[in-house]
Amino acid sequence: MCACVFADRWERESDRAVRDRRNQRKKGRVGGVYLQNHHKILYGLALMKDAAIIHCDLKPENILLCTSVKPAAIKIIDFGSACMEDHTVYSYIQSRYYRSPEVLLGYQYTTAIDMWSFGCIVAELFLGVPLFPGALEFDLLRRMIKILGYKETSHVSSYGRSAYQALNEEEYEAREKKKPSIGKEYFNHMNLAAIVKKYPYRKNLQDEDLAKESQIRLELIDFLRGLVEFDPAKRWSPLQASKHPFVTGEPFTCPYTPAPETPRVPVSHNMKVDYHPAGGHWFATGLSPNVETA
Repeated sequence: MCACVFADRWERESDRAVRDRRNQRKKGRVGGVYLQNHHKILYGLALMKDAAIIHCDLKPENILLCTSVKPAAIKIIDFGSACMEDHTVYSYIQSRYYRSPEVLLGYQYTTAIDMWSFGCIVAELFLGVPLFPGALEFDLLRRMIKILGYKETSHVSSYGRSAYQALNEEEYEAREKKKPSIGKEYFNHMNLAAIVKKYPYRKNLQDEDLAKESQIRLELIDFLRGLVEFDPAKRWSPLQASKHPFVTGEPFTCPYTPAPETPRVPVSHNMKVDYHPAGGHWFATGLSPNVETA
C-alpha cells in the first residue's frame, strides 16, 4: 500500500525575482519595480510585530510564493533564528547584505531589524543586486553611511547616546596593519536617490511610460528612506509602510509622513544579551572611540 501526500507548490518568489532581475540587467532589459507582493509581506511582518516576534534572517530566499491558489499567497519561512522581543538570545544574526545597523554595531534590537531587511529586499528586487554588498563589517558600515547620506556628522553613535568615529580605509589600514576587505562596487553613484534614479531604463520607452517609470522611482526612493533608516526608532513599522503610496497605489505628491504609532511595551524581560559597543562589534566595523581633546 502506497500513501501519497499532496501539497501546494511554493517557489522562492523573491529569490527567483532577484535572479530574473539580474538577467534583465545583463541584457539591458530593465522594467518597473519588481516586487508585486510587498503588501502581503508587510501584512506578515505586521502580524509578527504584533506578536513581538523577530524573524532575524529575512532575505529573498526566505520568502515563498504559491501560485496554485488565487490570489497568490506569500509565506515567510525559516524561523530558525527567530526570537521574541523580550527574549532576544543572539547578537550575531541576519545575513550580511540584510543586516541592520543596530545588529552590526551590537546594540539591542527589536522587530525593526526585519523592516531594515525588508527595505534591502525591496531595493534588490529593483536593482537586481544588493543595496549594501559589504564584504565584511567595515565595508558594510562604510556603504551604509555613504549611500544613506549621513554627511552631517562624522560619528556613528548609538543613535545619540554614545559616539564613535567611523574610520576611513586609510585609518583602518593603519590600525589593523592590513587593507580592509572591500566588496564589488555595483553603483557609479553612492547615494540612495542617485542609485535609483540613474538605474538604466528599459529601451525604447514611450514618453508616457518613461514619465510613469520616473514617478515610480520617486515613490520607491521615498519608500526606501523610511525602511533603511539608521535610527530604528524612526524606521517605519509594517503598518506605517503599508500605507505608503508605493504600496497603496495612491498618487504620490510629496514625501510620506506616517501617522505615529503607540510604542509596544514588553510584558517581561526574561533574558537579554548584554548589548554594548565595547563587546567588539564597533571594532570590527572600523569604529574608534571619539576622544574629545580640550
